[in-house]
Amino acid sequence: MRMSAAASARPALTALLTKRFALAACLSLSLLPAAVAEPLRIMPLGDSVTDGFALAGGYRAPLYSKLQQAGLDTLFVGDHANNPTSALTAAGQQNHSGHSGWVIDGRISPTRNGLAENIDSWLGRRRVPIGPDIVLLMIGTNDVIDNLQLATAPNRLSDLITRIVDPNDGLAPDAHFIVGSLIPNRQAGKQAPTDAFNAVLPGLVAQHQQAGESVSFVDVASYVHTSDMSDLYHPNATGAAKIADAFLLGIQDYLESIQPAPGDYNRDGLVDAADYTVWRDANGASGPGLAADGNGDQQVDQQDYAVWRDAYGPQPAPAATAAPTPSAGCLLCVSLMAAGLRQRRVVATVD
Repeated sequence: MRMSAAASARPALTALLTKRFALAACLSLSLLPAAVAEPLRIMPLGDSVTDGFALAGGYRAPLYSKLQQAGLDTLFVGDHANNPTSALTAAGQQNHSGHSGWVIDGRISPTRNGLAENIDSWLGRRRVPIGPDIVLLMIGTNDVIDNLQLATAPNRLSDLITRIVDPNDGLAPDAHFIVGSLIPNRQAGKQAPTDAFNAVLPGLVAQHQQAGESVSFVDVASYVHTSDMSDLYHPNATGAAKIADAFLLGIQDYLESIQPAPGDYNRDGLVDAADYTVWRDANGASGPGLAADGNGDQQVDQQDYAVWRDAYGPQPAPAATAAPTPSAGCLLCVSLMAAGLRQRRVVATVD
């Protein structure tokens, strides 16, 4: 059978248009942003120890460094950004909610502000901008200094925790709350009430856990000694690093307890390209609590890529330099171009 010139031209035209469409699709898809993994949003909350009084960045500076070394992609969040180090500022990690001189609840103090009466304005009215995944809290030193109704201080702290993470009507019900014990107080007569306050915290946290709230306890006081203090109330650089060690362990313990699906490295309930990004950025890291340590051997390597690949679907093996795998858009381009080539081969066989 012999086709007319017009009829024989149609398949060739179709093939050409298909090829051009594929090229246009490739160009368009190449302009789309790559999948980006959301960082773990951490809210340091407390008094001057968190704020960084007498030590720029406080414990936040060494904690951020340790989180990076552990392969965790994090973002510090909070209602203000004072007392950062240059490194925190350069990394966009200057935000926090540490307030020098504050107590648990300022409504019972004649001279001080408190967290309890301000937390709604930070997490309620501005919940979307802050939106913490984890809250780190150390508060109570100024209550001890002022001898501010210490018998009921644990109750005030308990109310603050519930206000934030209560699963029914908390300000951040999906966040995990890590309560840290108070570091040494070198003012005369103040270490005993500090110890008494700290002794109540494990049981208080256990009560919140039994109530279904996501809360854990870190014994920061066991890390920091009087020799790690720069003055009566605040840590020196060594003490700040030890506080960071304590909170890092608390964060890692919490992340390990979540037990996400295999390959869900950003723990958002999905196994997708964003999890590959987490693996790629952490590839080569070692240590406990690594987000992309899919097989639990404290190493992020090709085996952890395989865990993600098997959960997500077959993908080309990554190069040694951990180059990104082809996106779905590129695979679509290849398929469309291949379809065009197949059509052209059919045209060539028509006679």
